[in-house]
Amino acid sequence: MEEWHQKLLTGGRDSVCRVWDIRTKMQIFALTGHDNTVCSVFTRPTDPQVVTGSHDTTIKFWDLRYGKTMTTLTHHKKSVRAMTLHPKENAFASASADNTKKFSLPKGEFCHNML
Repeated sequence: MEEWHQKLLTGGRDSVCRVWDIRTKMQIFALTGHDNTVCSVFTRPTDPQVVTGSHDTTIKFWDLRYGKTMTTLTHHKKSVRAMTLHPKENAFASASADNTKKFSLPKGEFCHNML
């Protein structure tokens, strides 16, 4: 398996999450599929998977082996502004202007809204 810790992930106003090889400074993938700014990105070192949050209100799960979308979550009604991994659970939270939601990993099953 490829060394995922040698990768850099960037999101941008062009609606693309780019995956870069730090050693060669070359782009490996341009993960396209969002319709607005990609403003939050994370990955887990144990899984060749990237999760992106966008102002298009969606969260996408990407398979880094192929650079393809695996799942799109449409639970938010407003822009997804931030995401963070849970420090102890196999889960993450995503935040928009009107609420914060919790999802389980690795598949992104919706858990609940957090007030």
